[in-house]
Amino acid sequence: MSRSVCVALVVLSGCTAPGVENLTTYSVPPQDGSTTASSTSTGGEASSESSTIMTSTSTGTTSGSEAGSDGDTGSAGSTGESSTTTTGAVGECGDGILDADEECDDANADPDDGCAACFRDRWVFATSMVLQPDLIGGLTGADNLCGQLANQAGLGANWKGYRAWLSDSTTSAGERVFPGMGRYRRVDGEVIAENFEQFLSGTLSASFDVDEFGQPALGGAWTGTLPDGTAAPGVTHCDDWTIDDLAAIQGHYGQSGALDGRWTFDPDAAFNPTSCAGSLRLYCFEGA
Repeated sequence: MSRSVCVALVVLSGCTAPGVENLTTYSVPPQDGSTTASSTSTGGEASSESSTIMTSTSTGTTSGSEAGSDGDTGSAGSTGESSTTTTGAVGECGDGILDADEECDDANADPDDGCAACFRDRWVFATSMVLQPDLIGGLTGADNLCGQLANQAGLGANWKGYRAWLSDSTTSAGERVFPGMGRYRRVDGEVIAENFEQFLSGTLSASFDVDEFGQPALGGAWTGTLPDGTAAPGVTHCDDWTIDDLAAIQGHYGQSGALDGRWTFDPDAAFNPTSCAGSLRLYCFEGA
């Protein structure tokens, strides 16, 4: 079991996750121009063109959905533009009109521009930070941390919607993460899953071992979660991810390099669960 020692202080912008203000050491890989460019070249990137496609769809979807149902302009957040409304007829993916059953429609057939089959791609990553459970701060702290790291890496305007793939004694990860119908991609562009259901299938298309900056992120990740998305039984999940206790063997983890169910739950009972004094990564999923 890796016990990574982290060495650089990062001042995170936006809201502060519970426990993050207490961090004195963690690692964030250095960024340079080539890394940023390559890690944001596809699948909802932070470039001006693609991020417009990726991050503007929630407003368009609201407008298209509500206008399609009653011809109105929808909620106060809708643009009211006629190009995003429907007449009630069945929409066609790729016609450039955002219909009620579409997340995006960019009027082309390019699957790698962040909008595939009229469903948008979502980012996933293993955190560059490794943490002991007492520094996670529970599920809320984990979610906030994912959002802060996504924001710092420039992964779209939806950074507050990120969720950690983490279960506790009352809530399962599969219930917390948004079940997108579109693809989930690593920051380097590789598709991990064609949709949310693939995460529960026992086989991924690519491993989870890339962080929010597109750098390698090998090792273990705290999950507390079985391959079907439910909470692992028989432990307190390190007091719901709030304690650092060498004697407490209560935290389940997955292996970020695995393509099978081990990505979320290592079945080797001799090592998993492990001590709550361990330092592991988290998995982060972009939300709605």
